[in-house]
Amino acid sequence: MNNQLSEKWMTPIIVIMVFVFSVSGCGNQVSSIETSIGTLTVAEAEIVETLPGSGERAMPGYQILLVWFEGDIEGGDLFEASEGVYVTGDDKSQTDRFMAGTVQQRLCVGFTPPSTTKTFTLSWPDNPPIKLVLTK
Repeated sequence: MNNQLSEKWMTPIIVIMVFVFSVSGCGNQVSSIETSIGTLTVAEAEIVETLPGSGERAMPGYQILLVWFEGDIEGGDLFEASEGVYVTGDDKSQTDRFMAGTVQQRLCVGFTPPSTTKTFTLSWPDNPPIKLVLTK
């Protein structure tokens, strides 16, 4: 009898465990953002010495963080669509975006957080925060 009961309830328990695991986001980071110009997906994030295409450098004590996106924008302006976007650092700093648009034919949003900041979380209005993983 116990074996029949176990077999009867085994599948629902496994299904529930899989559901809880996938909903909790263990290892599966959400990286898509709904914007007024379409859905964007974080492709990569990196710290750079100079802003590509302009050679512009961050002020002393700051760094340039670029967040690259993939997606099709639907006839809108990324700078306008990214109003209110910021990153929070591991040092509790909060930095608003200073640029957004197409850089080297790729969608990009740029920030100038303190140079002491090592990890970042992207906050985009009406979307859950995204922990950024630096590629460089």
